[in-house]
Amino acid sequence: MTADKQLDRGPRTLRQLTCDWEVEQLTPKLREYISARFREVYDSPADPGRTYLTVSMRPRERPGAIVAPLPVHYSVARVDIIEFERLCGRKVDMTRERLNYFGRSLDALLSLLDRGASRDDYAPNMMPYKYRAEEEVSGLIEEADEGQFGQVEGFRPIIVIDTAGALGENLLIVKAALKRMLYSFMVAKSRFNIVAFNGQGRATAWEDRLVPPVAQKLREAEDFLDSLRPGGARGTDILEAMGWALEPSDADAVYLLSSGFPKRADVPYCLASIRSRNMRQLPIHVIGVDCDTKSELDLRRLAEENRGSFRQKKFNLRASVSMPVSELLAASGHVKQPSGRKNGDQPCWTKAATRAATKELGPRRSDPAVARLAGGATRAAAGLRATICRPRVHGADGDSLRRPSIANPWDRPTGVVKVSQLAANATRSSQSVHLAGCTVLHELWPDEFGSDADEFHNLSGAGLRLRRGGVLAGVFLLAAWRLTGKDVPKTTTASWGGLSARFAVPPSQQCDFFIFTHVGNAAQLDTYLAYPLEDLLVGGFRKGVMVMYVMPKKEWAVMLKYVEDLVANEAAPEPKELQVLNQTCHEKMERADTDAATHDLHRIRMLSPLDFRDTLLSIRYRLGPLNFQQWLGHTTYDAPKLVDAIMRVRALGNGFPVFRFDIDVICNAYTKDSMASIKEAVYRGVEDYKASIDDPMVQSFVLSQQYAAMPASDKSEFNSWNEAFSTRANPALLATPALCNATQWKADGSWGKFLPSPGELTAATHANVLMAFYGLQEVPGHPRLQAAQPSTSASAAARREEDILKLGNTFVGANPMRAIISGAALATGPGVTLDLPPFLHTDLNIMWIDDHCLDRMTREIMGTKRNALPSENQARVVKARPQPSNVAKYTLEVYMPTLLYGIIMDRWINSHPDSYLLKYNPSDLPDMELFTQALAELMPADGRAQGPFTRAMQEVRNKALMLDVTATMKLKAELWSDACARLQDMFWQWSHLPEPEVEGQPTPTFASLWATGRVCSQPGLESYCSNPGYSKLGQGLVSPSWHAEARATASSRATLPALTRYDLNPALATKVDELVESAVTYLQWFLEWPRVVQAIRDERIGRLPSDVAWRVRLPVPTLG
Repeated sequence: MTADKQLDRGPRTLRQLTCDWEVEQLTPKLREYISARFREVYDSPADPGRTYLTVSMRPRERPGAIVAPLPVHYSVARVDIIEFERLCGRKVDMTRERLNYFGRSLDALLSLLDRGASRDDYAPNMMPYKYRAEEEVSGLIEEADEGQFGQVEGFRPIIVIDTAGALGENLLIVKAALKRMLYSFMVAKSRFNIVAFNGQGRATAWEDRLVPPVAQKLREAEDFLDSLRPGGARGTDILEAMGWALEPSDADAVYLLSSGFPKRADVPYCLASIRSRNMRQLPIHVIGVDCDTKSELDLRRLAEENRGSFRQKKFNLRASVSMPVSELLAASGHVKQPSGRKNGDQPCWTKAATRAATKELGPRRSDPAVARLAGGATRAAAGLRATICRPRVHGADGDSLRRPSIANPWDRPTGVVKVSQLAANATRSSQSVHLAGCTVLHELWPDEFGSDADEFHNLSGAGLRLRRGGVLAGVFLLAAWRLTGKDVPKTTTASWGGLSARFAVPPSQQCDFFIFTHVGNAAQLDTYLAYPLEDLLVGGFRKGVMVMYVMPKKEWAVMLKYVEDLVANEAAPEPKELQVLNQTCHEKMERADTDAATHDLHRIRMLSPLDFRDTLLSIRYRLGPLNFQQWLGHTTYDAPKLVDAIMRVRALGNGFPVFRFDIDVICNAYTKDSMASIKEAVYRGVEDYKASIDDPMVQSFVLSQQYAAMPASDKSEFNSWNEAFSTRANPALLATPALCNATQWKADGSWGKFLPSPGELTAATHANVLMAFYGLQEVPGHPRLQAAQPSTSASAAARREEDILKLGNTFVGANPMRAIISGAALATGPGVTLDLPPFLHTDLNIMWIDDHCLDRMTREIMGTKRNALPSENQARVVKARPQPSNVAKYTLEVYMPTLLYGIIMDRWINSHPDSYLLKYNPSDLPDMELFTQALAELMPADGRAQGPFTRAMQEVRNKALMLDVTATMKLKAELWSDACARLQDMFWQWSHLPEPEVEGQPTPTFASLWATGRVCSQPGLESYCSNPGYSKLGQGLVSPSWHAEARATASSRATLPALTRYDLNPALATKVDELVESAVTYLQWFLEWPRVVQAIRDERIGRLPSDVAWRVRLPVPTLG
C-alpha cells in the first residue's frame, strides 16, 4: 500500500505493541542505520518471545510539522542481532588500531614541542584519513589514464583483484586503469582470465578457463569489471582467490592487485599456503594500492617468495601534506584552534575535529557523559569523529547538517518504512557508525564498559540479556537509549558488571577446534612428534588441541574385560599391558608439551583406553553386560571412533568443532616441513562449522574437507590415483600377470608378501578405466578431473540406463568430488552428535559408513536433503597412502567386500531410482525442468525417508520402541530385496568397464572379474577355486551360471535376470546376512544411544583427559 493511499484514508493508528525496546527521538543517522537492518512489522508483528524482538521508534518532530509523526514498530530478527554482534567484534581491532595511531601521533607531536619546536612550525600530517569530494572524480580518472599499473608480462596471465580496503575505496580508478590495460597489453596475450570478489567477499572467476582476448571477450571483461563492488562486509578471502588463480595448468603469470591482507589474517600462514599451492612456481606480481607500511611489507614478501615483482600505487589523496603542530594538537582535542587561520581554510578533517570540539553532539547536553563526549575531552573520540567528513547541508535544525544517503522516510508523517528502500545504501552509511560505536559506549559509561577496547569485543560476543529475556539488539540501541534520556533498567545494568572478567578468555586458554586422530601403535608417537604439530595448533590466529588416541586391538579387548572386572570389584587392579600403554602415552605427552609455561592447555594429548575408564564404566552400568559387549566389543577400523564420539558429546556447549583426521593425512611426506595444507583445512572447517551453526535453517549437518582429487595432467600415474579419493583405486587396476604374482599367497592361502614395483603398478593403470570406475570426466580449462554430469534424456528409464554406465561411483556409492570424507577434517553438528551413534557394533568393515553414509542418513532421517552439499571451494589435503602390497589378494578378499557393503548401505539409505542426483550440488546439475522435478520428488515436503533402513530409523525414533517381530521380518526381507537390486547395478556397471590390451591381450580389471564371478578363469588366480585354503570371498559376486544367463539375455540393466541370494557366491551371501543383521541391530543401538550420551556427559567437565579444560585450574570468582 502506497503512502498516497494511506493519506486518502486518513491517519492510521498503529497497533499497540508490548515492546522490548522503546526509543524516542533517534538521530537521523542512527535511525537510518537501524531501519536498514530491521524488518518492519505493521499489521502482523512477530512474536517477540520466539525469534524476534520488537522495537518501537518514535521519530523526532520536525519544526513546523502539523501532524506529529507516528511511531514505527520493527521486528528485530535474532539472526540479525547475532550478525550485528559479530560485526561489532570485527570492528574492535580497527578501533584499537586507530586509537593507538592517534595516541602515537599525539606523543610524537608533544615530543616535538619538548625538543623545542614552536607551535607555528610545520610538521608532517600524521592523521591517516583521506578526504575525497565528488568533484575530484574527473581528476582521478585522468590519473588512471597515465598507465600507473605498468606492463603485463607473460602470455597467459590471470589478474586477481582484491576489492577490499583502500583498493575498494579507489575502485573507480582501478577499473579505469584495468580497462586501459585490456586494450593496451591484454590484446597481445594468448589467453587471460580475471578473478575478483562478489558482494559476499567470496572469490569468483570471470570465466571458468583462460580465454583468448578476442573483441567479444574484451567487451565481456569490461562488463565484468563494471560489475565489481567494494569488498564484502566480512572482507575478502585472498587465499581462495589465489587458489583459483594458481589452479589452471596453462597460466604462466599471476597479477594481484590488493591493499594488503585482511587486518585479522594470519599473514605467515597465508604466505605459506600460497607457496604450497604454487607448485608450478608461477611468478606472482603484486601491485599494492595505497598500502600502509605493514601491508606493503607483507605484499612485497608475497611477491619475492613467488618469483614476482612488487609495485606500489599511491593515489595522492591525503588531506594535507603538513600543517602547524598547533592545528594537529587541536585536532586531537588538546589545544584550541589558533585564531590566525579561518575555519574555512582548514582541511575537511580539521573542520570535523573543530566542530567536534564546539558543537553539541546529542539532544541532552546536560548529561555529563554526553557533554564529555561532545566537548572533545578525549583524543580518541575526537579522532574518530575526525574520520567522518561530509559537506554541510543547511537546514532548519542541527540534524540536517549531513548529507543523507537515502531519502528520509520520516518526512511522511504516516508513511510506512520499507526496508527495500533503505538496504541498497545501508552499507556505506553504516561503516562510520560501527566505527564510532565502541568509543561512544566507553565515553558514555566508562565505569560499566572499561577502558580497554577489548571490553567491547567481550561485550559484543557475550550477548547481553535485556528485560523480558530479549537479546542485545545492538550497541547503538544502548547508546540511543542513553542519549535520548531513557533510564536503562537496573536489571539490565546489573548484568554489565564484570563482563570482561566473566567472558574474556586468555590467549593461553584459547581453543577454536579439537583434532582427533587414531594411532595404531604407541611406538609411532615419536615419529609423529617430529612433525610441526605446534605450528598447526598455535601457529595462527586460531588455536586448538590435538588428541592422538592409541588403541591397539589387543589392549581394547583387555580394557573391556577390565571394565567388567570393575563392575564386580571396584578395587580390581589395572592390567599390566594397559598400565604400560597409558604410561608410555603420558610420558610422551609431557615431553611434547614443551611450552607449558606459555599456555594453560595441553595442546598435544596422547591418550589410551585407560584414560576413558570411568566413562566406559558409566556406559557399562547403563547398558548391562550383553549390550555393552555387543555394541563396543568389536575391533574393526571403526572401533576407535567411540572415543571420537565421546569427544564430540563432551564438547557440546563449547561451540568449537571436533575434527577427525587420519594420521597419514596429518603426518606424511607433504607435511614434514609445513602444516599449511592441514591448517587451511582446519581453518576452513571452523568457518564452515560456525556458518552451519549460525544458519537457523540447518539443524543437523556433517562437514568435511576433501582429498587431493585427480589432476587432469597425471591421469596415467598410479600414485596420483592412489592419493586422490577416499575410495581406493585398487578395484580399477588391470589384473595383469605382474599384479597376480603367486607370492601373495602361502600354500594354505594365508598372506604372503609381494610388493609390486612402481612400473608394474603404472602398467596396470589405465586412465579411461579409472575414469569410468569413478565416474569422472575432463573439463576444458579445469586442472582436475570432475564428476561426470547426469544424462539429460527426457525419458527417466533411458536416463538411468545411460547414467549407470556413465557416472561410476556416484551412481552406486559416493560422488568422488562431493562426498564427505572421514579422514579430511570431518565434523558433525550437535544434532548429529546427539542423534546418531557411531556404526561400530559389527565385525564388518563397511565402506563410507562414518562419512558418506552418515551424511546421507542424516539428510534422510532429519529431512535436511535441501541443504546443499559442500562446494568445490574446499580445502584439500593429501591422503599419503603407501604403495599397496599383495594387490590381488587384498583387493579380491578384503577391499571388494568392504566396498560392496558400503554400496548396499547406500541403497538402503535411499532406494529411489534417482537418488544419485542427491549426491550432486544443485549448482552442478543443468538448469532443466526434468532435474527440478526429480529433486522435488527426492525431497518430499513431509521429510519422509526414502530408504527401507532410514524409514525404519524414523519409525523407531518416533515411537521410541524397537520394531516388533513381524515388522523386523518385513524389514529384513526388504533389505535383502534392495541389496539384490543394488548388486545388479554393481554387476552391470563393473562388467562394462573397459578391458584395454596388455601385451596384446584384453585385460579385465579386478572389479570386472570379481563382479562377474570370473576370478578363477584369470591366469594367476585359478587357486581361488582349486585351493580350499583360499578365502571364498575372493571368488567374486555371482555364480558362473547366473553370469552366463545375464550375458546371453540382458541387453540393458532393466533386462537383467532376477538375482536372489542363491545366485550369489555363498560366502558373500553369508556376509550380506551379517550386514542385514547389523542394520537391524543398529536400530536398537539407535534407541540406546541417549542413555550412552547421558553416561558420557556424567563426568564433570575437565575430568576426562579429552576435555578441553583438563588440568586447567580456574580461580575462585572475585567477590564484590
